[in-house]
Amino acid sequence: MQVWLQAPKVLEEMHQIHELDRPRGFVHFVTDRQPEGEFDGPTAQENADLEAQLADWFFHAKRGRHAKVWMYKRPSERWFLVRHGLASKRQEVVSGSGADTLFFRPGEYDVLVYNRKRGELRVHGCNPREVDMLRRMFGKHIFHDENFFPGGAKFTLAPLVKDGRNSLACEDIPGIQHILLTEVQIQAAGGSGWLRSTHQSADLFTAIENEQVVLPKPESLVRASFLVRFGDSKKRRTIKILGSNKLSVVRDGDTALMERWLDARGFIIKRSADEEELEGVLASA
Repeated sequence: MQVWLQAPKVLEEMHQIHELDRPRGFVHFVTDRQPEGEFDGPTAQENADLEAQLADWFFHAKRGRHAKVWMYKRPSERWFLVRHGLASKRQEVVSGSGADTLFFRPGEYDVLVYNRKRGELRVHGCNPREVDMLRRMFGKHIFHDENFFPGGAKFTLAPLVKDGRNSLACEDIPGIQHILLTEVQIQAAGGSGWLRSTHQSADLFTAIENEQVVLPKPESLVRASFLVRFGDSKKRRTIKILGSNKLSVVRDGDTALMERWLDARGFIIKRSADEEELEGVLASA
């Protein structure tokens, strides 16, 4: 209460930082252009233009004409917090004088993270349509190209089929002690006639080695869950790859460590030699 009375902006910022670290699932978009290695954040005008167009989009989506964007600097990354409204709600409230009806609009926060080294944007939004809108609007107003982050696949589950249990090796990644495959989801067909099946086990590779489960061709695998024991905790945490560009973690601090492991084992699709050379130049700059 004393902080609220003396410095309300400090309390608001503390609340915002809490919302910044809340999301655990992000959709990843890798740019096919030269990564903005020197990018340090939008100008005041770029940020104002972005907020104006976001507010217009949310208004037409019947969520109120409000959008506010904050940026926070973290090592090699720039984190963006977007506050906006949701659909209005009606709630019955009871007071000493009886019952009444309260109309209000809940608030919501979206989170976007730009990795300057990889030229990658990861987005947490309310739904796929909103995620795609944020991808386009941030590209348009901050990088001056609506398709600066065109999307496409980042992850592949092919190592599970190609390398079997060896794909879970993690001895070369400090901070990760042990990994188990606990779930895979298989899509048997595409289009309107799709059919999906899910296999779950405490150790799915044991079932595969006993021929109780057979993994199909890699392109049929659409989801995988891993149980990971990290060096900083006795409790194992679940990490999921959903589709070709979404990674879900329990703690945001797990993202960087898991991406090192995913890259080492081949779960992250390699870029061209020219892109790898460019990344090396930016890293040494």
